Amino acid sequence: MYSVEWQKRGLPHAHILIWLLNKLHSNEVDDIISAEIPDPVTDPRLHDIVTTQMVHGPCGALNPLSPCMADGKCTKRYPRPLVAETVTGNDGYPVYRRRSKEDNGRTIKVKVQNQEIEIGNEFIVPYCPLLSRIFETHANVESCHSAKSIKYLCNNFQMGRYVSTNEALWRLLSFQIHERYPTVVHLAVHLENGQRVYFTEANAAQRAERPPSTTLTSFFAMCEADPFAATLMYVEMPKYYTWNQSTKKFQRRKQGTPVPDWPQVFSTDALGRMYTVHPRNDECFICDCSKQVYETLMQAVDNNTGGLFFLDAPGGTGKTFVISLILATIRSRCDIALALASSGIAATLLDGGRTAHSALKLPLNLNTIDTPTCNISRSSAMGKLLMQCKLIVWDECTMAHKKSLEALNFTLKDLRRNNNIFGGLMILLAGDFRQTLPVVPVERLQMN
Repeated sequence: MYSVEWQKRGLPHAHILIWLLNKLHSNEVDDIISAEIPDPVTDPRLHDIVTTQMVHGPCGALNPLSPCMADGKCTKRYPRPLVAETVTGNDGYPVYRRRSKEDNGRTIKVKVQNQEIEIGNEFIVPYCPLLSRIFETHANVESCHSAKSIKYLCNNFQMGRYVSTNEALWRLLSFQIHERYPTVVHLAVHLENGQRVYFTEANAAQRAERPPSTTLTSFFAMCEADPFAATLMYVEMPKYYTWNQSTKKFQRRKQGTPVPDWPQVFSTDALGRMYTVHPRNDECFICDCSKQVYETLMQAVDNNTGGLFFLDAPGGTGKTFVISLILATIRSRCDIALALASSGIAATLLDGGRTAHSALKLPLNLNTIDTPTCNISRSSAMGKLLMQCKLIVWDECTMAHKKSLEALNFTLKDLRRNNNIFGGLMILLAGDFRQTLPVVPVERLQMN
């Protein structure tokens, strides 16, 4: 990956990022990168290149008027510390070996404001001896350990819109100003009819009737139409096919390395990357405590023992996530799980959720009835549903009147012909009493 920039300096220079196959340890950095003055006896050519092309400043106390100085400090962090061996800094930036004069480090003399001063390795810009010998120019080589280096490259060629004559000529000749290798193609991963669709008022109906194809749906279509595509894995498609963004279809590559036994099929080094849920996205994963709750409740569902469970947790800790996971698991087995909530807002957060008053047909005058029941008969659709379901979830039950639960208990015992609590059906109540403060009717404020 590289970008080319000019910065009003005339000739262009490039910023290049190279990914290594194996991780480069700190003890191996010195074999590639050096930040020291070479030996003028054993390697006079490299010594001449480094002392003329790879010396920063000097700046700091030696030259406070240097262009790199701001507020009394060097913006490039020179002079650098003198250390005996290369180590990794706290921010991931390596601290290269720069031996002092007392530790057999070399020094050179440079002129600053018509005065000759002596400097050491603290002002040497890191370089690669091999590249310096080849190009004989300023070539800063660093060991990068942060994603900020990618951001730096992407921002560099967009920093200013001053176009010099050299840059204008570069663009007229259609030379590249940035490039990435190898090509990485984003491969979508989604459920059936679960692709993301962007629409406007003008094309909403069309998009709803015929959602646009994705790389995944196009891959399935290619497997049916192209015999060679049927032999590939999903991530291998970009190696042999290009993705046409306008037609939303894969097309065979027309250039590359010919594939044996397959005429008109060419391969490249392109990579396919499937974007799924990243492990750092904690909200999409279940924690250990929630996992224990899920396993306990699912074991009760599998054993068909029934019972009453109460899921208590403060707001925002993942109760709805656990409930949704349990509902999805039961329904994936073609069993019935009923999702209820005390409020309409809470019901919308659950898949297929309904308010308890609407679904159970609870009486409006609960306070005046000694033994309330739900207005549900065995022959009604809701009555048949309650007799067949595996689980009833009641979210925000702490907001409901206690007689609402009594009505559900009496109704389930009658419908299921079972005298156990809730007719032997498993009930999962969820809520947070911390959000429901106790209220005592006709009570005065007690003064201490």
